[in-house]
Amino acid sequence: MDTEEKKFLSADLVILSSSFLLIFMGAGAFQQFMIPMLSERLGKTALESSWILAALYLSFLWWRVACSYTLKWLGDYWSLILGSLIYTIFPLAVLFTRSYALLLVLAIAWGWGAASIWISASTRVLDSSSSKKYGISSGTFYTAAQLGQAIGVILLERIIRTGGENGMLFWVFLITAAGNAMLFMLPAKTVVREQPKLAKVFGVLKSGRNKAVAFMQFASSFGFGVMMSSFADMVRSYYGILLVGTATIWFYVVRLFSSSFLGWLSDRWGRERILFLGFLLSAVGFTVVVFNHSLPAMYLAAGLLGFQFGTVPVAVMAMIGDETKPEERHLVFGGMFLWRDLGVAVAIISGMYINAFTRNYSVSFAIFAALFFVCAFLALRMKALPRKDSATVTTSATRR
Repeated sequence: MDTEEKKFLSADLVILSSSFLLIFMGAGAFQQFMIPMLSERLGKTALESSWILAALYLSFLWWRVACSYTLKWLGDYWSLILGSLIYTIFPLAVLFTRSYALLLVLAIAWGWGAASIWISASTRVLDSSSSKKYGISSGTFYTAAQLGQAIGVILLERIIRTGGENGMLFWVFLITAAGNAMLFMLPAKTVVREQPKLAKVFGVLKSGRNKAVAFMQFASSFGFGVMMSSFADMVRSYYGILLVGTATIWFYVVRLFSSSFLGWLSDRWGRERILFLGFLLSAVGFTVVVFNHSLPAMYLAAGLLGFQFGTVPVAVMAMIGDETKPEERHLVFGGMFLWRDLGVAVAIISGMYINAFTRNYSVSFAIFAALFFVCAFLALRMKALPRKDSATVTTSATRR
């Protein structure tokens, strides 16, 4: 069937969106509480505990490349099933063990699971969508995951208040397992994928346009890393762990609405304009919190950062759909997502180290604000480039 004739709400999109909603309501939302909880349960500092979460994202640097091979061997279906299974296992490990080393190893394994499900799911969403609706299809998919995470942060904060940490971890397991099981409903489908080659995965960075997109992926992910590390640690430091969810929920709620609306808008307004708006507003939000550590200022910064993080993945995913063929998308997603994951890991570690050594949260937020202003400028430059004259978001080897 020609991509122009495909329905917007395909079976793949409905099942994947529903599954990701539950997975990120559980294990995805748990990441927001992970560093302060591990610090208390393991008797480690926040900096030491942050390395477990960072290991998850640092391992992506390897797994994003390796997934181009495992996806070819396992196929989309089993990559999704097995990858999501690790999301289900991790909260059980936190519940039953106090071993720092074991959780570090499981976090690295979780890296494969996360890389596997995001590449597989993103590829299937685009494959099953009309080429005129890549933006709204991408927005719907991300909105589901982000809705789950937003609900999860609220829900888990309430559970931890009434049922304690163990009760929260048990519910994280149950909710995630339900999302894991839903993936068994995916219809059987065979799509011939290109043979994995490292040159093709890294070849996406050969053009100036693609380098700018990769850098914006990297920088945008800083915001998510900050939200789970420096921002959460700042809220805990000033107001206590019970307000971590209250302060950060604005990130998840605004991200949810921006993804759902801006995916549709990007189909009409253009991807580059959406990127510019997202980075500009997040830079303003972080600038405010540099000078003001009150809760309202934190709510504003979290909300504007959520707006940016809702726009960038959707716009980039739609750009990949615009400019690649179905058989090569898993390679392009691997090359592009690698930089997104690196940004999260670097932000988690760098933010915590800056806070530890300067004893001043404003320093790290000033650095991140400056980074977002740079990305807003890059988005403007991309907007000025004619699409046909600029390099496509694909490997040069494929287009020869």
